[in-house]
Amino acid sequence: MGQAMPDDVKKYQEMITWADHLTVVYPMWWGQMPAMLKGFIDRVFSYGFAFSISENGAEALLKGKTAKVYINTNTPTAVYEVTQMNTAQQRIIDDGVFGFCGIDTEITFFGQVSSGTDELRKGYLETIA
Repeated sequence: MGQAMPDDVKKYQEMITWADHLTVVYPMWWGQMPAMLKGFIDRVFSYGFAFSISENGAEALLKGKTAKVYINTNTPTAVYEVTQMNTAQQRIIDDGVFGFCGIDTEITFFGQVSSGTDELRKGYLETIA
């Protein structure tokens, strides 16, 4: 706090302010989002832009926006459902990141992206369309 906002962060915040809907696509690595995406979120979804905190608690500043989040894995989706890794990601995205900022999210998991069949991947693309 108190430091000038870097130009790249300002640019992304302006884009998010302009947008009604965000689309986020990332691979799940070791049960979490890649470090570069986490760093982007840490820098761009900052205090005073995406949320504020007062004596009444946290206040979401990006209410009214929506996000579609596509999480790709090479592990079969059923394995992540049994181990509850999908549930963990949903909690992080819904409660800890976008939901905390007021953005309503819808999350879709695509398993076996690189090891699955072409038919499976084509089905994923149809889902997105």
